[in-house]
Amino acid sequence: MTGFITDGTQGALRGLSNFVTGFTGGPSAAIMNTLSEVARSLGASAPTTKGGTPGVFRQAVSNSFIIYGKRRAGGLLIFFHPLGKEFRYFVIAVAGHRCKGVTRWWLGEEEVTVDGAGKVTSGRYANKGWLWFSRGTDDQVAHPTFVAETQGKWTASHRGQGTALIYAKFQMSDEVVQAGMPNITAEVEGKDDILDPRTDTRGYTRNAALVFYDWLALAREEGGFGAYPDEIDDDWVAAQANVCDEMVDTPAGQERRYEFDSYIQTGAAPSEVRDTFVTCCAGAFTYSGGKMLLRPGYYVPPSATLKEDDLAGPITVPALLAGDQMSNEVTGTYIEPTLYQPSDVPTRSLDATDIRQTSYDLPHVTSIYRGQRILEIYLRKAQAERRVSWPMNIMGIAISTLDTVQLATARYGLSNYVFQTVGWGLSQDFSVALQLEEHNAEMFEFTTGMYAAVGEVGDLVPADPIADTVASAGSAGSVTDGTTTYTPAQIKTLEERLNALEQAP
Repeated sequence: MTGFITDGTQGALRGLSNFVTGFTGGPSAAIMNTLSEVARSLGASAPTTKGGTPGVFRQAVSNSFIIYGKRRAGGLLIFFHPLGKEFRYFVIAVAGHRCKGVTRWWLGEEEVTVDGAGKVTSGRYANKGWLWFSRGTDDQVAHPTFVAETQGKWTASHRGQGTALIYAKFQMSDEVVQAGMPNITAEVEGKDDILDPRTDTRGYTRNAALVFYDWLALAREEGGFGAYPDEIDDDWVAAQANVCDEMVDTPAGQERRYEFDSYIQTGAAPSEVRDTFVTCCAGAFTYSGGKMLLRPGYYVPPSATLKEDDLAGPITVPALLAGDQMSNEVTGTYIEPTLYQPSDVPTRSLDATDIRQTSYDLPHVTSIYRGQRILEIYLRKAQAERRVSWPMNIMGIAISTLDTVQLATARYGLSNYVFQTVGWGLSQDFSVALQLEEHNAEMFEFTTGMYAAVGEVGDLVPADPIADTVASAGSAGSVTDGTTTYTPAQIKTLEERLNALEQAP
């Protein structure tokens, strides 16, 4: 880690080389076991809403982190230095890239204010704590306070270029000692060198399409997908970015259709990370014509009409969807933007006696209204049950995955619907097998009256009144509870049994 901070990646590699060389005189099994432990420690899962806000942690070997948009984050504790009994110094690696900056600070679960000099001015640590953020620029220098006060432990060579860092200093008063070391987190505005092909400029953005393609172009060793430059169509990216920038009405005002606020560990499987992005914009992804194509969820009018004259075989129209494709109730979880904790999106459902539920995890979504729109799209897609297998002759080569088409056929009333191409396959006889799914504008229509308020529940149907079961006096000393009548002799017997039970040891 010291090699990384002082000399970048080359320093880290030299440190690993020296570490392995130190074992060359011993059993090779020791080397393999150690490297195996390192590999296991670097494993990471795709982004998820589970686990809450990432805090400060200590670990010998760790993945780096990527932040897009705005997220609350802690990071890897890479430096700690006590100065006598009075001061404590901490350095935390937040992200492995340059960030725009910090907008809010937390010490523990308490949001605090910080002045221009870095001093904490509110909460339990007021006037006893200092917080600074280094963005991770290429010309970044070591923090002068740490260079001057840590007795040479943090030097001018510890610049952390390309690494966003939190510097924290605490004066150990009685109040601070009693409070203990807090979990230091900040609301970070993340990566700020994202390309926008519409203007040919780089900067900070939360636009879902621009964020996705920035991650897609990022090298795999840096946590991205590793797409080649010629696999990204700038005109396509610009068109999808325009869709994501469309303004949508909500009860709280207007917001952009699709934005991402992401926290990604670099050790996660790229294909799994990609799928979370696609889910969080209700979109579809394909590799077609040598290009990586993401289309967020929106209606695309048909661009071609498929005729029966071009069929290479019989069409197939399933009567019903498979059970795992059917749902009439959709639930989901998103990251609420106040404390950045996982929270439920109001359920979207249809009236039905046979409940078929599907759940979606939305780790890149921080708007409850955007989350509801996404769930509603998935619910409506599940209700659009028409699927068609359409085998074409060589003319099918002109159709690509994600194209929207109409069918010029009177069979099964299919000409009344629009379909999206979700599968494309070339057979040995050069026929093209197309898989089509129903696609319509109604899937993506949403008005402000359709949103469910936070915490809103359905109307309760009053239950039937419970029958009065209190015992009442009957005739001739008998007693009834509404269903059974007891004679005086029966009542006396019951009383004797109760008294016997009460007196029993």
